[in-house]
Amino acid sequence: MSDTAAVVPASSLVLCDLMLSPSDPALVLPPICASCGAPANGLLPFANVFDRPIFKYAHAGRPNDDTAYHIVHARMPCCDACQRQHEAELPRRSSLFYVGTLFTSESMIFVVCAAIFAGYFYGRAFHGGGRGVDIGPLVIAAAATLMAVAGVFSAKSVTKRLRLAPQTSITRRFAFSDNLSLAPLTAPHFQYTLYNKMFGDAFAAANRAALWSEDNPEVRRGRRHSLTASLLIFGPILAIGAWVTIEKLWASLSRWVAH
Repeated sequence: MSDTAAVVPASSLVLCDLMLSPSDPALVLPPICASCGAPANGLLPFANVFDRPIFKYAHAGRPNDDTAYHIVHARMPCCDACQRQHEAELPRRSSLFYVGTLFTSESMIFVVCAAIFAGYFYGRAFHGGGRGVDIGPLVIAAAATLMAVAGVFSAKSVTKRLRLAPQTSITRRFAFSDNLSLAPLTAPHFQYTLYNKMFGDAFAAANRAALWSEDNPEVRRGRRHSLTASLLIFGPILAIGAWVTIEKLWASLSRWVAH
């Protein structure tokens, strides 16, 4: 069992381009440890996080680049020895760590404000003195509580990537890319980099039917569908824009001729 993928010579690497994601149930995983090549005793679950830049416009009209984080889950065949090595390399995290990740989200500012707001109105609703419960403040407090809970779920979703287990020398030997073909209706394209040649060759052979290539009929069909969808969506918009432009030019030309 090698300690790290970095020391593996390039000649033993196996690159495999597939139309199947690592989480796809149709992906065939040979019963060989992807790290060392020994017989596998089970599947080791893990996940990778990928950055997806998002282009959008800021409030001042200037272009602004933002980033979305996409999580891809995977499983790799693993022997007992590699499983133990993987678990030994994982950091020990306390509950405070997981709670702290929530506060890296700006949503938690809203959550704290909503919680203070709810606490104040709960105090107004249950003021005591034998006057019973004041319905108005209670309704406001309940609404603020719901907003605070929604904010917590939002923060949990945004910061989910921070709570994933980090990569180890074991999981890095079953490397894969994000979907390299994000255009609508196109066939998915994932590139796998396998650091154990025995496993890599078996993996490529077992998934031969899903190999991604330019000549693959499914890849070509997906590109045609994507082009057709783009024309159906943007074609009418471009046609309307051209018609409006021509109409304005014709009106300007008519006024110029009239004078």
